[in-house]
Amino acid sequence: MKVFFVKNASLSGMSHDCVFLSLAGGGGGIVSDRIKCLIYNDRKYLGSFLYDDTDFLCCSGNLGEYCAEDECSNINYSLKELPTALAKAFLSWQDRSDLNGLFYRDSGKVSYISFSDYCVFKSDVKSGLHSTQVHDFYIKLDRVNKSLSSYGRDLKKLWEQRLDIKYFFISAERFLAASFAESSFIAMLGHRSSQKIFHLNQLGKPTQLNVFSNSEIASFALKDGQQNWSHITKYTIDGWQLLEEQVFLATSNGVEVLDAHSGKELRQIDFGWDNHYWQADGAGLYVSEQYVIYGHSFQKKLLILDRFDLSLIRDVELPEHWFPQARFKPFYHQHSNKLYLNLKTDQLVAENQVLLEIDLADIHAPVVFENEPEFEICQIPSSENSQWHSIEINCSDPAYDDDFDTVLRFADRHCRDQAYIHATCTLTKHFSRHKDSVDEKFDGKVYFNYQGKQKDTDLVQQRLVMMEKRFSRWVEDEEASSINGYCQLITNCQH
Repeated sequence: MKVFFVKNASLSGMSHDCVFLSLAGGGGGIVSDRIKCLIYNDRKYLGSFLYDDTDFLCCSGNLGEYCAEDECSNINYSLKELPTALAKAFLSWQDRSDLNGLFYRDSGKVSYISFSDYCVFKSDVKSGLHSTQVHDFYIKLDRVNKSLSSYGRDLKKLWEQRLDIKYFFISAERFLAASFAESSFIAMLGHRSSQKIFHLNQLGKPTQLNVFSNSEIASFALKDGQQNWSHITKYTIDGWQLLEEQVFLATSNGVEVLDAHSGKELRQIDFGWDNHYWQADGAGLYVSEQYVIYGHSFQKKLLILDRFDLSLIRDVELPEHWFPQARFKPFYHQHSNKLYLNLKTDQLVAENQVLLEIDLADIHAPVVFENEPEFEICQIPSSENSQWHSIEINCSDPAYDDDFDTVLRFADRHCRDQAYIHATCTLTKHFSRHKDSVDEKFDGKVYFNYQGKQKDTDLVQQRLVMMEKRFSRWVEDEEASSINGYCQLITNCQH
């Protein structure tokens, strides 16, 4: 098992026969074989750009990065004028929650539907209005008004079913539905029970929490919405997966397996953890042909179970201070049989996520971190005030002379981390356990100096400029400041 200092894993490619895995986050990405991934750009949101030694292959990202805003609002905006590779990359991103619309293919033509033109279908997680796609249908769940409805591709309503109760929900949880036997779909509706409890937060202060239990998952007919079966759990359902006519549930205290035809419970395991009620919204799972990968953020546990009897195969010993992300959404790369899921940390860093790679063919492999270039981080006198200091980060590792993208990726994290550690204030810091960490002598300036033997010096300089722009975007979003004003990154390259 290997830990990569990146956030995301995704598939990109020009066709199903030409698919490449990219591990993306911060700067340059890690990509299989000879394909490289560049994820830098000067916009707020990142896109990923795949290329080999000579040719540009494809890119993917937010729609607004490639189309004018007025074009995006058209219901049948055609992507015919865009490269085929780009259109296919867009299609692979259609389930992303940050898109404001949907790409679909009809008779070879790629079109785009803007959800902003159809408020009835647009999701609003704060009010309990959610939507998802099943085949050519769009299913909408309205937890507040107690209804479940279906829409066609043209977004005309096909049917609506009233629900018995008003379900409680966590604002961050997405509504997911999975098709089953072509004629039905399965969906987690919400939680039937809610209570308020007092709990000491990470700062030791009492806070009031909404805790949920008795989650309900059900099966419905696609043609008319009639309910086939329903199952209510004792604990909170944090994640679930449909595989080979069985439904696997990750609850706040264990795993349950249901028959997808009838909803009957086939097997289950309770881990017997204390305080599992307020620890809801912490679990996640992935089910492979042989294993159930179960993780729990609050318990700081990553478990590998046998898929067929739920017996424990391995309790993975994770690196200190690292634990599975709550409700993690793993990414499976079929060609390599490797699974990727996010780990988080409680350490004083700005970039608090990494990606854990699990080789399902070798689940007993030790957990190791990827190799990192050598960086020297120190404090230097400020040019603004003799009583203040700046942060200087230097990298001159000859082992990475031919791999500037990796240097850039790690440097990007170190620069943000140092600004986060020493800044007087950032939004994330303000709302976290780290808000008392303040360096009153930090002047806000972070210097990154790179010394190497790169052949393409213009490209290196261009990447450094992009790095500064991305840092500025981060400062803007976080409102990261010191006593001397907003934080700033200054880069320099020597050959």
